[in-house]
Amino acid sequence: NLTLENNHPQAADILNWLEANAKLSSQFKEVEVLFEIVRATESAGETFPESSCFHIGLTSAGPIAYFEDHTCSQRQ
Repeated sequence: NLTLENNHPQAADILNWLEANAKLSSQFKEVEVLFEIVRATESAGETFPESSCFHIGLTSAGPIAYFEDHTCSQRQ
């Protein structure tokens, strides 16, 4: 599921747009899978926790994507 982690003035509009856009959701999932492949390749033999959560977003410095080991929130 795609969620917003932080408060945003247009959060409701963004979530509605994300939920209504199956192609965009699919593309986010594709990026997540590619990052999982890279992570697995870089850390061969390491087991990652099921609680790993993939984050992707925009910052003032540009786009960012990373894994964090915690239970993903279902906030919307």
